[in-house]
Formats: sequence, structure tokens, C-alpha cells
Amino acid sequence: MRFSVVVPAYREAGRIGDTVAALRAALAEVDASGGVEILVVDDGSDDG
Repeated sequence: MRFSVVVPAYREAGRIGDTVAALRAALAEVDASGGVEILVVDDGSDDG
């Protein structure tokens, strides 16, 4: 199965690393033999 995960990240510079790490850990527990993509979308944050 293929997974695409879209993460909205406005003003999340301090947390996005932990969020992506948690997603990767969760996706490692499922059948993702078709591939995985994690898309982090930020539209103009001023925090990094």
C-alpha cells in the first residue's frame, strides 16, 4: 500500500522534527511496501 501524508506546518519550526519522526515511526508499523511520502506544507511562517 502507498501512503501520502500532508502535514500543515504554519509556525511549527520548534515541533516539526518531532512530528515527522513520530509519523515515520507510525508508518514503519504498517504495510507501506508501495512507498511513503511525507509532505510538509508551510505557507509563509515567520519562525524559521
